[in-house]
Amino acid sequence: MQEFEIIFYEDGNGNKPVEDFILNLDNKMRAKMLLSIRVIKEKGPQTRLPFSEELEDGIFELKAKSGSNISRVLYFFVVGRRIVLTNGFIKKTQKTPRSKLKKLSDIESIFSARRNPEMKDDYERLLDEQLKNDEFRKEWEALEPEYTIMKAMIDARTSQGLTQKELSMRSGIAQGDISKMENGNANPSIKTLQRLASAMGKTLKIEFVDADDVGKVS
Repeated sequence: MQEFEIIFYEDGNGNKPVEDFILNLDNKMRAKMLLSIRVIKEKGPQTRLPFSEELEDGIFELKAKSGSNISRVLYFFVVGRRIVLTNGFIKKTQKTPRSKLKKLSDIESIFSARRNPEMKDDYERLLDEQLKNDEFRKEWEALEPEYTIMKAMIDARTSQGLTQKELSMRSGIAQGDISKMENGNANPSIKTLQRLASAMGKTLKIEFVDADDVGKVS
């Protein structure tokens, strides 16, 4: 399936607020946010929690959590399998302030009038730049397997039409533990992943990939 193109909104002065926000995050949070962006790039509107949720009127919120801080990026979809990321902020609470939504609504109307069909994917450009930074790359390489497991678990479960409770009943693994794994708050063993795979009628597959492929969107 064709991936979505990621565009960072650019204002009339050439500023890209969301890129500035991402670059001001520490390496770990920046890696988590870029991994979350990769998920919406691959899955688009099919993305669900813990990565993203729809707020209202076509406005979506992307999340990345580190400690008690939650980084949030607001975005919306436009014609042509494009996703426009507009602005970001950090909140410790789960609720997004309505002032942020109003700001996004203004940006959406402006962008719709100025859309440039020649825009390139800002996500891939920014990720390539960041992977040249050794400290960021270490964080990315440490976090990427965690995000891969989270996404694989959620995709496998939802493809079977199973709730976490139903998967718990099938696998014998506590629903709370499944929730923690899907939110990246647990480090499941190979045995646990095998039990979950079996409960969903699937087989666990582990691969070793070339180091040069790190950071590439598959």
